[in-house]
Amino acid sequence: MKPTRNRSAKPGARTAIAIMAAGKGTRLKSKHPKVLHEVGGKPLLAHVVAAALQVVPAHDVLAIVGHEADRVTEAMQGTGIGFVRQEPQRGTGHALMCAAPALSGYDQVIVLSGDAP
Repeated sequence: MKPTRNRSAKPGARTAIAIMAAGKGTRLKSKHPKVLHEVGGKPLLAHVVAAALQVVPAHDVLAIVGHEADRVTEAMQGTGIGFVRQEPQRGTGHALMCAAPALSGYDQVIVLSGDAP
């Protein structure tokens, strides 16, 4: 088997992290947005944001919000990350389409789930 080449970005490439945080979490049957459910005393989304901030600066992290967007944005206000609204929520692909203008200046985008720390 032939070894594969490392296809990582060139030095100086701009990287963004887009965090999917717009879903309703209907299977949880909860009044809270899924990404705001707490684990270890912090919302799920806070754990994901903390991990993202270890990779890129806050201004390169974007949370895509939709369901209860104001509550989610308020909960993450002190992090310094950006937000894009997905309205209406039509799935993952649509969320990234909504965020495309905000992500257009980046060479690569890492997509994370806001409910999976």
